Amino acid sequence: MLGDIQTLLQQAKAALGQRRAPEAEVTLRQALVLQPDDFDALQLLGVACIHQQKLNDGIAALKRATNVRPGDARAQFNLGSAYAMAQRWHEANGAFQVALQIDPGYTRAREAISETVGRLTAAMSSAVGSANLDCVHHPNVPSADKCRQCGSLICEDCLKMDYGTCFCPTCYQDVIAQREGIAQRRREASAIAEVEQAAEAKKAGGLRGMFGRKG
Repeated sequence: MLGDIQTLLQQAKAALGQRRAPEAEVTLRQALVLQPDDFDALQLLGVACIHQQKLNDGIAALKRATNVRPGDARAQFNLGSAYAMAQRWHEANGAFQVALQIDPGYTRAREAISETVGRLTAAMSSAVGSANLDCVHHPNVPSADKCRQCGSLICEDCLKMDYGTCFCPTCYQDVIAQREGIAQRRREASAIAEVEQAAEAKKAGGLRGMFGRKG
């Protein structure tokens, strides 16, 4: 019998606390049979896999968690950290950027961005060598900088700045779209909360009127 999901989550947390990651992974996969989109189970599964150096499995689980809660800054940060462990610097930087957009005060995300940008710069310097340094969108036009998300070399006409970070036109549009999507979800959540509050107030008013009647 699989048991209830909360019991399984507690067992998995205990196993992780005792460094028994393989056991935790088995338990969490059982939990996800019960609830495939459980956010906590996906997050913990990502951690359990990473502890076993199963980075691709860990990234897959953490990415599913961000799909369940796209507006969760910590989930985005955890995904970025997993990408960084796999030395997938472009994707790590992208996840950290999303975390910072969700929570502009997220200091760890800001520090991680600085770290990944440094890694990207070093990788770019090593890879470029004597290669063509022209803008990827405009041949024969010298590049002025590189996109901090995809690493593409871009000229001054292509360069887009956002909160002091350089993006190519494509990544810039992605960043704006993600931000607008987050803002839209927050507006929708706020509207739903207002409707629920109004309904509760109306219900409470009706009850007061009913009990206030004289027989």
